[in-house]
Amino acid sequence: MTMFKYSLSLLVFFICISISAQEVETQLMKNAKKGDPEAMYQLAVSLDKQDIINNGKTAYSWANKAAEMDHVPSQALVAFHLLTGYGVAKDEVLGLTWAAKSSQKGDGFATWLRFLFLKDNPEEARKELLQKAYAYHYPLAILYVSKLFANGSASYGIKKDEIRSMRLLQEAADYNVSSASAICGISLVREGRDRDKAFNYIMMAADDNIPVAMSIVASMFYNAYGTEKNEQAAYHYYDEAAALDDVIGIEGLADCYRMGIGVGQNHFKAIELYKKVLSTSPRAKYLMACYKTDGGETEKDFDGALSLLESSADSDFVFAQAILGISLFTGTDPCLEKDRDRSYHYLSATLRNPIFDTLPNDIRSKVYEYAAACLRYGFGTGINIDEADRLYNKSTELRSGISFSRAPFGLIGAMTPEETVSSFPPLSAKDIPDSAFDEIVLDYPQNVPAVLTDSPFEVDPQSISVADSKLEKLLVDRYDQSGDGKISEEELAAVSSIENLVLDNQISSFDEFAFFTSVTEIPSLYFQGFSRMGSISFPQSLLRINKNAFLGCSSLTKVVIPASVIEIGAWAFANCDMLRTIICEGSTPPEVGDNFLAYTKDITIRVPAESVETYKRAPGWSKYSKQIKASVNN
Repeated sequence: MTMFKYSLSLLVFFICISISAQEVETQLMKNAKKGDPEAMYQLAVSLDKQDIINNGKTAYSWANKAAEMDHVPSQALVAFHLLTGYGVAKDEVLGLTWAAKSSQKGDGFATWLRFLFLKDNPEEARKELLQKAYAYHYPLAILYVSKLFANGSASYGIKKDEIRSMRLLQEAADYNVSSASAICGISLVREGRDRDKAFNYIMMAADDNIPVAMSIVASMFYNAYGTEKNEQAAYHYYDEAAALDDVIGIEGLADCYRMGIGVGQNHFKAIELYKKVLSTSPRAKYLMACYKTDGGETEKDFDGALSLLESSADSDFVFAQAILGISLFTGTDPCLEKDRDRSYHYLSATLRNPIFDTLPNDIRSKVYEYAAACLRYGFGTGINIDEADRLYNKSTELRSGISFSRAPFGLIGAMTPEETVSSFPPLSAKDIPDSAFDEIVLDYPQNVPAVLTDSPFEVDPQSISVADSKLEKLLVDRYDQSGDGKISEEELAAVSSIENLVLDNQISSFDEFAFFTSVTEIPSLYFQGFSRMGSISFPQSLLRINKNAFLGCSSLTKVVIPASVIEIGAWAFANCDMLRTIICEGSTPPEVGDNFLAYTKDITIRVPAESVETYKRAPGWSKYSKQIKASVNN
C-alpha cells in the first residue's frame, strides 16, 4: 500500500499483487507492448504504486493508450490523472469527459470521480451520480452512504439507520477503505470478538497512517491480541502515532520508554511524553504522581503528586482511586497525614468502579481491608458491621502480605487494546472525516453493476446510459415498461432470455449486458460475426455460453467469465483475432467444447491463483496450459 499526498486531496491506492512487483511489471510490459489494453492498464497502476512522482507521466501514457482502445478502467484512470494533474497537465474539462465516457459503461471509479469533482452541480444531478457509484459497488460511495445512514439525510431521502450504516461500513472495510477498517476493527475489539479479523482491519488502517489505528495495533502487538507478541512492532507503531500527535500514541510511547518495550528504558523521555498528555489522560496523571512520589528521575513533590492523584481519581481512573484511598488511610506517601474520612470516599469509589476486578490482588486486598475498617469504626460513613465483616473476609482471601509504604510505581504495563479503545467514545460512520472521501480506491470489482439491490435512495429506478446509440434505441423500444423513454436496471433485470432480442451486428459494445441479471445463457451463434463489438460485460447470473456464441468477433480484446459460468460451448470464442485476455473468476474451470479458443493468438488466460494448476489439468483447458496464469489482483 502506498499513500500519496496532494494539495487538493489524500489519494490512496490499494493494489493487491500475488507475485513480486518486478515480475509483474516485466510480464505486463511485454503484454502491453503487444497491444493488450488490460496489460497497459495494470502496468500504469503498477507504476503509480511504485513511485507516483517519477512514474506518473509514464503511467498516464500507458493508461491513455489503453483508453483510446476503449478500455473502460483505463478511461477512468486517465480521468483521474487529468483531474488531479499528476503525470500530465491538469485538465478538468477533458478529465470529466473521460470520466463521463467510462461512467456510462458502468465504471464505479469514474462515476465517483464525477461525484467528487462536480460539487457545484445541482443536488439532484450529484444524487444520481452517488446512486450510480453505490450501485456499481464503488467502496467510497458505500462509505458515503454509510455516513448518510448514520446521520440521516432529508436531501437524499435516507432515514437514520445505525444498523444498516454499520453493515455498509463493514462492506467498505472489506474493500480496504482505511477509515472504515479502523472503525470496524475498533468495534470488534470493543465487543471482544473475532480477534484475528479485528487485528487485520486495524493493521490495514495503521499501515495507511491513521493515528488511532497505529496506537491500537501497537497495543495489540504488545498484548499478543490477534497476533503474536512483538515489542519492537509495538514501539514502532506507538512512535509513528506519536509523531502524528495522537494522544494515545504519545502515552503508549511513554510506556515503552518507562518499561523498555522495544527500546532502551529512559525515564526522562517517559516523563517528557507523559507531560504532553496530562490534560487529557487520567492514567498519565497517575503515573506522573508515581514519579513525583518516588523521585529519582524527577524531584520528589508530594503536593504535586497528591494533586495529580486526586484529579486522576476524580476521573474514575481505578488505580488512582485505590492508591489514593490506601495512602489517605495509612498516611503514607504522597499523603503527609492520615485522613480516613476522605479515604473512605476514594475506597468506596474504587469498589464501585466497574473494572475494580482488574486491579492486582494485593491492591484489592488493601482496598477491602481499609474499607472494612471504615465501615466498622464509622470513618467517613455510617457503621455497618455486617458489611465490614464481608469486606474483611474478601480481603483475607486475597491477602498477599504486601504493605504499601509508597505509591506502587511500575505496576501498570503498556495499555491493553481494550484500555486503548475504551479511552475513545464509540465510533461510527458519523466520525468519518470529510477528507476520507477524497481517497481513490482501485482494487474493487470493475463493471459490477447493481450489486447492491436494496437501494436506499427514494428515487425512480436507476436509468442506464447506453454507450452505443443504436443499441440504446433498441433496448428502449423493447424494454421500456415505464414509458419514460429511458431504460432502467430494473427493466433489464426482468428479462430472462435474450433469444428473441435481435441485435444490430454493427454495435460497438454491449457492456450493458451485465444488467440482464436474470439471463442464464447466451444462445448458439448469438454474437457470431459482430466484428465491431470491442467489449461486452456478462451478468453474474450467466451459466452457459453456447457453441459459436462469439465466433468471428474480431474486435473483442478481453472477456471476463463470471464465476457462475459452468459451460462454454465449442468454437465459442474462435476466430476472435484481437482477443488477448480471458479472465475466469471461478475457482472451478467451466466445461469447454472443442476448439472454444481456436485461431486466437497470444492469448493470456487469468484465473484465481489457487486454481492455476486445476485449470492447467482440466479437459479442454490443458491445451492452453502455458497461457494460464494467476490473476494479477489475486
